[in-house]
Amino acid sequence: MTLTEKDVDLLPNQGGSELIGRTYTECLVSKENLEKARKVCESLHLDGLVLCGSAFGMTQGAILSEYFLQNNCNTRVVGVPATASNNLANDLVEACVGFDSSTKLYASLIGNVLTDAASMPKYWHFIRLMGRQPSNEVLECALQTHPNVVIIAEEYGAADKTLVHIVEDVADVICKRAEFGKNFGTVLIPDALLSHFPDMKILISEINELRRFADERTEMNIFMSEMMSLGHGEHPSTLSDCNSQGKGVASQNSDSSGVVDSDASSGQC
Repeated sequence: MTLTEKDVDLLPNQGGSELIGRTYTECLVSKENLEKARKVCESLHLDGLVLCGSAFGMTQGAILSEYFLQNNCNTRVVGVPATASNNLANDLVEACVGFDSSTKLYASLIGNVLTDAASMPKYWHFIRLMGRQPSNEVLECALQTHPNVVIIAEEYGAADKTLVHIVEDVADVICKRAEFGKNFGTVLIPDALLSHFPDMKILISEINELRRFADERTEMNIFMSEMMSLGHGEHPSTLSDCNSQGKGVASQNSDSSGVVDSDASSGQC
């Protein structure tokens, strides 16, 4: 396939996912796409197909491999764990492709911020770093750069803490350093911090339930538009219908939010 300027005019600085068909709407989960992949592999007489990606990509690879076996396709599927979050690391996979490169780049930039903070000692810098679940990137960058505060999302979530506790912990560190005349510092914050809070888990589960209900009724477009209008004080009919018919779902979700009480530390460094 030869790419022209017309093919990529609308895609600069978009990450390239749409161009290579790696969006959630263009995946291999549907039976139609699985059949297309099988026909293409057989027409090209491919002995193997390599899929690089995160947990979502590896899931697609497993589904595709099973589909090929069921339909007697000779193409072998190989999955390569490639994600900067390193969330596929295990006893057999030391690290995912991209984790080392991304953390070294982030650590270099964080080091520059630390130098700026020390050279002009009157500012606190808050750095929001890529990190889904778990906060591997934040932890690795903290080990390389030694910032003043590191927020580990899993520890706050396991300890059943909220955003208020994080603000209090950071404020305590700022006040303590101020007592020693150090009115500067750097705080690392993981990108997926909010999703670990107990109240946010309940909210996300309820939204997912509403989304599933709208999808079953083929009202996804209405659901999305009404979700966007919530900030304007409008009362969406689809959501109210879903709440009335699915009453009790939210309470069940809140009981199964996965929050575990523990005596985990606050994650300060």
